[in-house]
Amino acid sequence: MKIIITESQNSLLRRMDLFGTYLEELLPFNDPCEYVHYKQYRRVVINETLGMILTREQLNNVFKTIDEVDDFRDNVLIPMFDGRIREHYDSFEEIC
Repeated sequence: MKIIITESQNSLLRRMDLFGTYLEELLPFNDPCEYVHYKQYRRVVINETLGMILTREQLNNVFKTIDEVDDFRDNVLIPMFDGRIREHYDSFEEIC
């Protein structure tokens, strides 16, 4: 599969270090015990973090369609941050 990144999405890619920072900020506010399946938890965390970075960095025009958002999430964000989110989710295994 070929991924096409638009110029506006490239500006978001340049801020991926901020995405990691915002992800760390949001993880404590999403209780893994409230989610039966990891993929549900990951989807919520990724979507909230993406919304936060788009708002705080004033990147509201990065995506033109919802399909672009989904493609970026599935092909860029999940591969980059899945390990960190999974680690946090799994750390609650004994607690839940």
